[in-house]
Amino acid sequence: MSDQTEPTPDYVEPPPATPPEAEPTAEAALPTCTGCGAGFRPNESPYTDAGYCEDCGGVCDDCGHICHHDDLLGVGGARREVRSVCDTCAERYDTCRHCGERHDPDYTYDVEDYGRICRECLYSGDFYTCEGCGYIYAPGCTTWREHRDASYCDDCDPGPDEEEDEEEQPGPRFIQPYHSTRHLRDPIPSPWPRANRGRFVGVELEIEAPLDADRDDIARHIDEVNNRGAALTADKVDRRLVCFEYDGSLSHGFELITRPLRLDDQRALWAAVIDRTAGRRLRSHNTTTCGLHVHISRRGLSDVQVAKVVTFVNDPANRPLVEGIARRYSGQYCHVLDKKLRRATARDDGNRYQAVNLCNPATLEFRIFRGTLKLSSLLACIEFAAAVVAYCEPCGPSGFNLTTAGFLDFIASAAMRQDTRFLRAYIADRLAHRLTLPTNFQRAVVGPIPAAPAAVTED
Repeated sequence: MSDQTEPTPDYVEPPPATPPEAEPTAEAALPTCTGCGAGFRPNESPYTDAGYCEDCGGVCDDCGHICHHDDLLGVGGARREVRSVCDTCAERYDTCRHCGERHDPDYTYDVEDYGRICRECLYSGDFYTCEGCGYIYAPGCTTWREHRDASYCDDCDPGPDEEEDEEEQPGPRFIQPYHSTRHLRDPIPSPWPRANRGRFVGVELEIEAPLDADRDDIARHIDEVNNRGAALTADKVDRRLVCFEYDGSLSHGFELITRPLRLDDQRALWAAVIDRTAGRRLRSHNTTTCGLHVHISRRGLSDVQVAKVVTFVNDPANRPLVEGIARRYSGQYCHVLDKKLRRATARDDGNRYQAVNLCNPATLEFRIFRGTLKLSSLLACIEFAAAVVAYCEPCGPSGFNLTTAGFLDFIASAAMRQDTRFLRAYIADRLAHRLTLPTNFQRAVVGPIPAAPAAVTED
Protein backbone atom coordinates (compact mmCIF):
# COMPACT_ATOMS: atom_id res chain seq x y z
CA MET A 1 0.00 0.00 0.00
CA SER A 2 1.41 3.36 -1.02
CA ASP A 3 1.99 6.34 1.37
CA GLN A 4 -0.75 9.00 0.78
CA THR A 5 0.87 11.80 2.75
CA GLU A 6 2.24 14.78 0.87
CA PRO A 7 5.99 15.08 0.84
CA THR A 8 7.33 17.84 3.00
CA PRO A 9 9.25 20.37 0.93
CA ASP A 10 12.76 21.05 1.92
CA TYR A 11 12.17 24.86 2.26
CA VAL A 12 9.07 26.98 2.91
CA GLU A 13 9.28 30.75 2.21
CA PRO A 14 8.14 32.70 5.27
CA PRO A 15 5.26 35.18 4.86
CA PRO A 16 6.27 38.76 4.27
CA ALA A 17 6.89 40.64 7.46
CA THR A 18 4.27 43.30 8.44
CA PRO A 19 5.95 46.67 8.44
CA PRO A 20 5.71 48.50 11.71
CA GLU A 21 3.05 51.22 11.88
CA ALA A 22 4.46 54.60 11.05
CA GLU A 23 4.32 57.22 13.74
CA PRO A 24 1.60 59.76 12.97
CA THR A 25 2.94 63.00 11.65
CA ALA A 26 2.17 66.28 13.36
CA GLU A 27 0.00 67.28 10.39
CA ALA A 28 -2.12 64.11 10.63
CA ALA A 29 -2.72 64.65 14.36
CA LEU A 30 -4.36 68.06 13.83
CA PRO A 31 -8.15 68.32 14.21
CA THR A 32 -10.11 68.54 10.97
CA CYS A 33 -12.27 71.59 10.26
CA THR A 34 -15.95 70.68 9.90
CA GLY A 35 -16.30 73.34 7.25
CA CYS A 36 -13.39 72.96 4.83
CA GLY A 37 -11.97 69.61 5.94
CA ALA A 38 -8.45 70.93 6.42
CA GLY A 39 -6.43 70.35 9.54
CA PHE A 40 -5.79 73.31 11.82
CA ARG A 41 -3.93 74.02 14.99
CA PRO A 42 -6.37 74.39 17.93
CA ASN A 43 -4.50 77.31 19.45
CA GLU A 44 -4.85 79.25 16.20
CA SER A 45 -8.64 79.16 16.01
CA PRO A 46 -11.13 80.71 18.46
CA TYR A 47 -13.74 78.27 17.10
CA THR A 48 -11.96 75.01 17.99
CA ASP A 49 -14.68 73.81 20.39
CA ALA A 50 -17.22 73.93 17.56
CA GLY A 51 -14.85 72.20 15.12
CA TYR A 52 -14.12 75.15 12.83
CA CYS A 53 -10.86 76.68 11.72
CA GLU A 54 -10.37 80.42 11.94
CA ASP A 55 -11.41 80.98 8.31
CA CYS A 56 -14.64 78.95 8.51
CA GLY A 57 -15.96 79.81 11.97
CA GLY A 58 -18.07 82.75 13.07
CA VAL A 59 -19.93 84.00 16.15
CA CYS A 60 -23.51 85.27 16.35
CA ASP A 61 -23.40 88.83 17.70
CA ASP A 62 -26.69 88.30 19.55
CA CYS A 63 -26.51 84.91 21.25
CA GLY A 64 -22.79 84.06 20.95
CA HIS A 65 -23.43 80.76 19.16
CA ILE A 66 -20.50 79.54 17.01
CA CYS A 67 -21.38 78.36 13.51
CA HIS A 68 -20.03 78.40 9.96
CA HIS A 69 -19.54 81.95 8.74
CA ASP A 70 -21.74 81.24 5.70
CA ASP A 71 -24.63 80.56 8.10
CA LEU A 72 -24.43 84.06 9.61
CA LEU A 73 -26.74 86.73 8.23
CA GLY A 74 -26.04 90.45 8.17
CA VAL A 75 -28.77 92.52 9.84
CA GLY A 76 -29.13 96.20 10.62
CA GLY A 77 -28.87 96.97 14.32
CA ALA A 78 -29.16 100.09 16.48
CA ARG A 79 -27.24 103.16 15.34
CA ARG A 80 -27.11 101.62 11.84
CA GLU A 81 -24.33 99.15 12.65
CA VAL A 82 -24.34 95.83 10.83
CA ARG A 83 -24.58 92.72 13.01
CA SER A 84 -23.91 89.10 12.08
CA VAL A 85 -26.49 86.75 13.57
CA CYS A 86 -27.44 83.07 13.29
CA ASP A 87 -30.64 81.84 11.66
CA THR A 88 -32.49 81.62 15.00
CA CYS A 89 -31.65 85.16 16.06
CA ALA A 90 -32.36 86.50 12.56
CA GLU A 91 -36.02 85.59 13.04
CA ARG A 92 -36.30 88.34 15.67
CA TYR A 93 -35.47 90.98 13.04
CA ASP A 94 -37.93 92.52 10.60
CA THR A 95 -37.43 92.15 6.86
CA CYS A 96 -37.85 95.47 5.09
CA ARG A 97 -40.48 95.10 2.37
CA HIS A 98 -38.72 97.74 0.27
CA CYS A 99 -35.03 96.73 0.30
CA GLY A 100 -35.34 93.13 1.51
CA GLU A 101 -32.75 93.54 4.28
CA ARG A 102 -33.34 92.52 7.91
CA HIS A 103 -33.35 95.26 10.54
CA ASP A 104 -33.83 95.72 14.28
CA PRO A 105 -37.61 95.92 15.00
CA ASP A 106 -37.04 99.16 16.94
CA TYR A 107 -35.83 100.74 13.69
CA THR A 108 -38.56 99.60 11.31
CA TYR A 109 -41.95 101.14 10.65
CA ASP A 110 -45.41 100.01 9.57
CA VAL A 111 -46.60 101.23 6.18
CA GLU A 112 -50.32 101.07 5.51
CA ASP A 113 -51.31 98.16 3.22
CA TYR A 114 -47.66 97.51 2.45
CA GLY A 115 -45.64 96.05 5.35
CA ARG A 116 -42.68 97.09 7.48
CA ILE A 117 -39.80 99.13 6.13
CA CYS A 118 -36.45 100.15 7.59
CA ARG A 119 -35.47 103.67 8.57
CA GLU A 120 -33.20 104.14 5.55
CA CYS A 121 -36.04 103.35 3.15
CA LEU A 122 -38.43 105.55 5.12
CA TYR A 123 -36.09 108.51 4.70
CA SER A 124 -35.31 107.73 1.06
CA GLY A 125 -38.03 110.09 -0.09
CA ASP A 126 -40.35 107.47 -1.59
CA PHE A 127 -42.60 107.09 1.46
CA TYR A 128 -44.79 109.84 2.92
CA THR A 129 -46.54 110.42 6.23
CA CYS A 130 -50.10 111.68 5.95
CA GLU A 131 -50.41 115.07 7.62
CA GLY A 132 -53.95 114.24 8.72
CA CYS A 133 -53.81 110.77 10.30
CA GLY A 134 -50.05 110.39 10.75
CA TYR A 135 -49.85 106.98 9.09
CA ILE A 136 -47.03 106.15 6.66
CA TYR A 137 -47.98 105.29 3.08
CA ALA A 138 -46.22 103.60 0.16
CA PRO A 139 -45.17 105.50 -2.97
CA GLY A 140 -48.13 106.76 -4.97
CA CYS A 141 -50.63 106.40 -2.11
CA THR A 142 -50.62 110.03 -0.94
CA THR A 143 -51.33 113.35 -2.61
CA TRP A 144 -49.13 116.43 -2.18
CA ARG A 145 -51.09 119.63 -1.56
CA GLU A 146 -49.00 122.68 -2.36
CA HIS A 147 -51.16 125.15 -0.46
CA ARG A 148 -50.67 123.11 2.74
CA ASP A 149 -47.09 122.02 2.05
CA ALA A 150 -48.02 118.48 3.10
CA SER A 151 -49.05 115.03 1.85
CA TYR A 152 -52.40 113.39 2.54
CA CYS A 153 -53.93 109.94 2.16
CA ASP A 154 -57.23 109.58 0.29
CA ASP A 155 -59.28 109.70 3.51
CA CYS A 156 -57.62 112.86 4.86
CA ASP A 157 -57.08 114.75 1.59
CA PRO A 158 -58.66 118.23 1.96
CA GLY A 159 -58.75 118.71 -1.83
CA PRO A 160 -56.96 121.20 -4.07
CA ASP A 161 -59.20 124.25 -3.50
CA GLU A 162 -59.41 124.41 0.32
CA GLU A 163 -57.63 127.48 1.63
CA GLU A 164 -56.07 128.01 5.01
CA ASP A 165 -57.69 130.45 7.40
CA GLU A 166 -54.70 132.21 8.94
CA GLU A 167 -56.72 133.59 11.85
CA GLU A 168 -57.85 130.10 12.89
CA GLN A 169 -54.29 128.77 12.99
CA PRO A 170 -52.67 130.68 15.89
CA GLY A 171 -49.96 128.10 16.44
CA PRO A 172 -49.01 124.45 16.15
CA ARG A 173 -51.35 121.78 17.49
CA PHE A 174 -49.64 119.99 20.32
CA ILE A 175 -52.17 117.18 20.53
CA GLN A 176 -52.07 115.10 17.36
CA PRO A 177 -54.54 112.53 15.96
CA TYR A 178 -54.54 109.00 17.36
CA HIS A 179 -51.45 106.97 16.35
CA SER A 180 -50.09 109.89 14.32
CA THR A 181 -46.74 110.25 16.14
CA ARG A 182 -45.40 106.73 15.70
CA HIS A 183 -42.70 107.92 13.31
CA LEU A 184 -41.33 110.18 16.07
CA ARG A 185 -40.68 107.37 18.51
CA ASP A 186 -37.31 105.93 17.55
CA PRO A 187 -35.27 104.97 20.64
CA ILE A 188 -32.74 107.28 22.26
CA PRO A 189 -29.66 105.17 23.09
CA SER A 190 -27.95 105.51 26.45
CA PRO A 191 -25.78 103.52 28.89
CA TRP A 192 -28.69 101.71 30.58
CA PRO A 193 -30.02 99.82 27.53
CA ARG A 194 -26.48 99.14 26.35
CA ALA A 195 -25.87 97.41 29.69
CA ASN A 196 -29.27 95.66 29.71
CA ARG A 197 -29.27 93.81 26.40
CA GLY A 198 -30.48 96.79 24.41
CA ARG A 199 -33.72 97.02 26.37
CA PHE A 200 -35.72 100.25 26.05
CA VAL A 201 -38.77 101.42 28.01
CA GLY A 202 -41.64 103.42 26.52
CA VAL A 203 -44.59 104.81 28.48
CA GLU A 204 -48.12 105.91 27.55
CA LEU A 205 -50.16 107.80 30.16
CA GLU A 206 -53.82 108.73 29.62
CA ILE A 207 -54.98 111.97 31.26
CA GLU A 208 -58.40 113.58 31.63
CA ALA A 209 -58.73 117.39 31.64
CA PRO A 210 -61.60 119.54 32.97
CA LEU A 211 -64.38 120.08 30.42
CA ASP A 212 -63.84 123.83 30.54
CA ALA A 213 -60.08 123.52 29.90
CA ASP A 214 -58.22 123.91 26.61
CA ARG A 215 -56.48 120.56 26.18
CA ASP A 216 -54.08 121.90 23.59
CA ASP A 217 -53.03 124.69 25.96
CA ILE A 218 -52.35 122.10 28.68
CA ALA A 219 -50.29 120.00 26.26
CA ARG A 220 -48.39 123.11 25.19
CA HIS A 221 -47.51 123.77 28.83
CA ILE A 222 -46.28 120.21 29.41
CA ASP A 223 -44.46 120.25 26.08
CA GLU A 224 -41.86 122.57 27.60
CA VAL A 225 -40.02 119.47 28.81
CA ASN A 226 -39.06 118.81 25.18
CA ASN A 227 -36.79 121.85 25.36
CA ARG A 228 -34.80 120.14 28.14
CA GLY A 229 -33.82 116.91 26.40
CA ALA A 230 -30.09 117.51 26.85
CA ALA A 231 -30.58 118.05 30.59
CA LEU A 232 -32.95 115.11 31.14
CA THR A 233 -31.08 112.37 29.25
CA ALA A 234 -27.84 110.72 30.33
CA ASP A 235 -26.36 110.96 26.83
CA LYS A 236 -27.36 114.66 26.58
CA VAL A 237 -29.63 114.07 23.58
CA ASP A 238 -31.39 117.26 22.50
CA ARG A 239 -34.50 115.74 20.93
CA ARG A 240 -38.27 115.57 21.50
CA LEU A 241 -38.97 113.18 24.38
CA VAL A 242 -42.78 113.21 24.61
CA CYS A 243 -45.69 113.45 22.16
CA PHE A 244 -49.39 114.04 22.68
CA GLU A 245 -52.31 112.29 20.97
CA TYR A 246 -56.09 112.31 21.16
CA ASP A 247 -57.67 109.03 22.26
CA GLY A 248 -61.30 108.16 21.57
CA SER A 249 -61.59 106.18 24.82
CA LEU A 250 -61.16 109.38 26.88
CA SER A 251 -63.92 111.85 27.73
CA HIS A 252 -61.98 115.12 27.46
CA GLY A 253 -58.34 114.19 27.68
CA PHE A 254 -55.28 113.13 25.77
CA GLU A 255 -52.50 110.58 25.84
CA LEU A 256 -48.91 111.46 26.70
CA ILE A 257 -46.41 109.15 24.96
CA THR A 258 -42.66 108.99 25.54
CA ARG A 259 -39.93 107.89 23.20
CA PRO A 260 -38.25 104.59 24.09
CA LEU A 261 -35.76 105.64 26.77
CA ARG A 262 -33.46 104.19 29.39
CA LEU A 263 -34.93 103.58 32.84
CA ASP A 264 -33.05 106.46 34.48
CA ASP A 265 -34.09 108.82 31.67
CA GLN A 266 -37.73 107.84 32.25
CA ARG A 267 -37.37 108.80 35.92
CA ALA A 268 -35.94 112.23 35.08
CA LEU A 269 -38.47 112.87 32.32
CA TRP A 270 -41.52 112.01 34.42
CA ALA A 271 -40.30 114.11 37.33
CA ALA A 272 -40.30 117.07 34.90
CA VAL A 273 -43.66 116.12 33.34
CA ILE A 274 -45.51 115.66 36.64
CA ASP A 275 -44.12 118.98 37.82
CA ARG A 276 -45.76 120.63 34.78
CA THR A 277 -49.19 119.06 35.54
CA ALA A 278 -49.51 120.76 38.94
CA GLY A 279 -52.40 123.22 39.23
CA ARG A 280 -54.02 122.14 35.93
CA ARG A 281 -56.88 120.15 37.54
CA LEU A 282 -55.88 117.02 35.63
CA ARG A 283 -56.93 113.50 36.62
CA SER A 284 -55.66 110.05 35.75
CA HIS A 285 -56.09 107.68 38.72
CA ASN A 286 -59.51 108.88 39.84
CA THR A 287 -61.25 108.10 36.53
CA THR A 288 -62.87 105.15 34.78
CA THR A 289 -61.10 105.82 31.50
CA CYS A 290 -57.37 106.31 32.10
CA GLY A 291 -54.65 103.68 31.99
CA LEU A 292 -50.87 103.60 32.14
CA HIS A 293 -49.14 101.38 29.55
CA VAL A 294 -45.47 100.42 29.80
CA HIS A 295 -43.67 99.03 26.75
CA ILE A 296 -40.50 96.96 27.08
CA SER A 297 -38.58 96.32 23.86
CA ARG A 298 -38.56 92.70 22.71
CA ARG A 299 -34.96 92.80 21.53
CA GLY A 300 -33.09 89.82 22.98
CA LEU A 301 -36.24 88.24 24.47
CA SER A 302 -36.78 84.54 23.75
CA ASP A 303 -40.19 82.85 23.49
CA VAL A 304 -39.49 81.23 26.86
CA GLN A 305 -38.92 84.61 28.50
CA VAL A 306 -42.06 86.12 26.95
CA ALA A 307 -44.14 83.12 28.05
CA LYS A 308 -42.79 83.42 31.59
CA VAL A 309 -43.64 87.15 31.73
CA VAL A 310 -47.22 86.53 30.58
CA THR A 311 -47.64 83.60 32.97
CA PHE A 312 -46.28 85.54 35.97
CA VAL A 313 -48.53 88.59 35.50
CA ASN A 314 -51.66 86.50 34.87
CA ASP A 315 -51.08 83.90 37.64
CA PRO A 316 -53.94 84.20 40.20
CA ALA A 317 -51.43 83.38 42.97
CA ASN A 318 -49.59 86.65 42.15
CA ARG A 319 -52.74 88.79 42.18
CA PRO A 320 -52.04 90.56 45.54
CA LEU A 321 -48.69 91.80 44.18
CA VAL A 322 -49.86 92.71 40.67
CA GLU A 323 -53.14 94.31 41.77
CA GLY A 324 -51.43 96.21 44.59
CA ILE A 325 -48.91 97.82 42.24
CA ALA A 326 -51.29 98.30 39.30
CA ARG A 327 -54.10 99.65 41.53
CA ARG A 328 -56.59 97.72 39.43
CA TYR A 329 -56.95 94.23 38.02
CA SER A 330 -58.83 92.68 35.12
CA GLY A 331 -60.96 95.13 33.14
CA GLN A 332 -62.31 96.04 29.72
CA TYR A 333 -58.94 97.14 28.35
CA CYS A 334 -56.64 94.81 30.33
CA HIS A 335 -58.11 91.34 30.71
CA VAL A 336 -56.31 89.02 33.13
CA LEU A 337 -56.52 85.46 31.80
CA ASP A 338 -54.97 82.53 33.63
CA LYS A 339 -52.10 81.36 31.39
CA LYS A 340 -50.05 78.18 31.42
CA LEU A 341 -46.29 78.21 30.89
CA ARG A 342 -45.99 76.78 27.41
CA ARG A 343 -44.76 77.85 23.98
CA ALA A 344 -48.20 79.00 22.79
CA THR A 345 -48.36 81.54 25.63
CA ALA A 346 -45.66 83.59 23.90
CA ARG A 347 -47.67 83.92 20.69
CA ASP A 348 -49.89 86.82 19.68
CA ASP A 349 -53.49 85.63 19.82
CA GLY A 350 -54.89 88.81 18.26
CA ASN A 351 -56.33 90.23 21.51
CA ARG A 352 -54.49 93.41 22.46
CA TYR A 353 -56.70 94.16 25.46
CA GLN A 354 -54.84 91.88 27.86
CA ALA A 355 -52.72 92.49 30.94
CA VAL A 356 -49.65 91.87 28.76
CA ASN A 357 -50.32 92.68 25.11
CA LEU A 358 -48.29 90.68 22.57
CA CYS A 359 -49.72 92.27 19.40
CA ASN A 360 -46.82 94.69 19.00
CA PRO A 361 -43.93 92.99 17.15
CA ALA A 362 -41.30 95.25 18.75
CA THR A 363 -42.49 95.48 22.37
CA LEU A 364 -44.23 93.79 25.28
CA GLU A 365 -46.99 96.13 26.46
CA PHE A 366 -47.99 96.02 30.14
CA ARG A 367 -51.57 97.36 30.11
CA ILE A 368 -52.48 96.32 33.64
CA PHE A 369 -51.72 99.66 35.35
CA ARG A 370 -54.22 102.31 36.29
CA GLY A 371 -53.32 105.87 35.37
CA THR A 372 -51.72 108.12 37.97
CA LEU A 373 -50.23 111.58 38.33
CA LYS A 374 -48.37 110.66 41.50
CA LEU A 375 -44.69 110.39 40.59
CA SER A 376 -43.74 107.63 43.03
CA SER A 377 -46.64 105.40 41.91
CA LEU A 378 -45.95 105.98 38.24
CA LEU A 379 -42.24 105.17 38.55
CA ALA A 380 -43.03 102.07 40.63
CA CYS A 381 -45.14 100.77 37.73
CA ILE A 382 -42.39 101.43 35.19
CA GLU A 383 -39.80 99.70 37.37
CA PHE A 384 -42.18 96.77 37.96
CA ALA A 385 -42.54 96.08 34.23
CA ALA A 386 -38.78 96.21 33.67
CA ALA A 387 -38.10 94.04 36.73
CA VAL A 388 -40.61 91.36 35.68
CA VAL A 389 -38.89 91.00 32.31
CA ALA A 390 -35.50 90.72 34.02
CA TYR A 391 -36.87 88.22 36.58
CA CYS A 392 -38.18 85.99 33.81
CA GLU A 393 -34.92 85.62 31.88
CA PRO A 394 -34.48 81.97 30.80
CA CYS A 395 -31.35 81.51 32.93
CA GLY A 396 -32.44 83.94 35.64
CA PRO A 397 -33.23 83.25 39.29
CA SER A 398 -36.92 82.55 38.65
CA GLY A 399 -36.34 79.27 36.84
CA PHE A 400 -39.88 78.04 36.26
CA ASN A 401 -41.04 78.88 39.79
CA LEU A 402 -42.76 82.19 39.01
CA THR A 403 -43.86 83.23 42.49
CA THR A 404 -44.36 86.51 44.32
CA ALA A 405 -41.84 85.42 46.98
CA GLY A 406 -39.23 84.71 44.33
CA PHE A 407 -39.85 88.07 42.66
CA LEU A 408 -39.53 89.98 45.94
CA ASP A 409 -36.23 88.21 46.66
CA PHE A 410 -35.05 89.12 43.17
CA ILE A 411 -35.77 92.85 43.35
CA ALA A 412 -34.20 93.01 46.82
CA SER A 413 -30.92 91.54 45.53
CA ALA A 414 -27.90 93.83 45.28
CA ALA A 415 -27.90 93.66 41.48
CA MET A 416 -31.48 95.02 41.24
CA ARG A 417 -31.55 97.64 43.99
CA GLN A 418 -30.65 100.54 41.71
CA ASP A 419 -33.37 99.66 39.18
CA THR A 420 -36.14 99.04 41.76
CA ARG A 421 -35.80 102.02 44.10
CA PHE A 422 -39.35 103.33 43.67
CA LEU A 423 -40.85 99.87 43.34
CA ARG A 424 -39.41 98.67 46.66
CA ALA A 425 -40.38 101.91 48.38
CA TYR A 426 -43.95 101.52 47.07
CA ILE A 427 -44.18 97.90 48.23
CA ALA A 428 -42.71 98.65 51.66
CA ASP A 429 -45.05 101.62 52.21
CA ARG A 430 -48.30 100.31 50.77
CA LEU A 431 -48.22 96.52 50.37
CA ALA A 432 -46.35 95.27 53.44
CA HIS A 433 -49.66 94.33 55.07
CA ARG A 434 -50.62 92.19 52.05
CA LEU A 435 -47.30 90.54 51.26
CA THR A 436 -44.64 88.69 53.23
CA LEU A 437 -41.47 90.63 52.57
CA PRO A 438 -38.12 88.80 52.60
CA THR A 439 -35.64 89.56 55.37
CA ASN A 440 -33.29 91.29 52.92
CA PHE A 441 -36.05 93.57 51.61
CA GLN A 442 -34.49 96.88 52.61
CA ARG A 443 -36.47 100.08 52.70
CA ALA A 444 -35.51 101.78 49.45
CA VAL A 445 -33.84 105.17 49.36
CA VAL A 446 -35.07 106.76 46.15
CA GLY A 447 -32.23 109.24 45.78
CA PRO A 448 -32.30 112.61 44.03
CA ILE A 449 -35.84 112.28 42.61
CA PRO A 450 -38.11 112.37 45.66
CA ALA A 451 -41.24 110.30 45.96
CA ALA A 452 -44.42 112.31 46.42
CA PRO A 453 -45.33 113.05 50.07
CA ALA A 454 -47.86 110.75 51.68
CA ALA A 455 -50.46 113.54 51.70
CA VAL A 456 -50.42 113.78 47.89
CA THR A 457 -53.18 111.74 46.24
CA GLU A 458 -52.70 109.69 43.10
CA ASP A 459 -54.05 112.56 41.01
